[in-house]
Amino acid sequence: MSAKEIHKHIFTLNSKSTEAEFNELAIAIFQYQYQHNVVYRQYVSNLKLNPENVKHYTEIPFLPIELFKTREVVCDGISDEAVCFSSSGTTGQV
Repeated sequence: MSAKEIHKHIFTLNSKSTEAEFNELAIAIFQYQYQHNVVYRQYVSNLKLNPENVKHYTEIPFLPIELFKTREVVCDGISDEAVCFSSSGTTGQV
């Protein structure tokens, strides 16, 4: 699924969407991030996880918050920051 298709589908999910519809989109986003995000690809590879074996959204690995603090987590080298990531668990910490 292309980035444009993913973007379109994200905004079609709602409370009446099935788990299968959610799962399909989540797997598509996972595959896209794996293919286009170097930091995420390295992380998944370090876990020795074959992305083709991920069939359910509960199997998708989450990046540790620390990586967002120490690495630029972007797809295909895009560095225009539209949103600043923050966590309520790290507020005020150095």
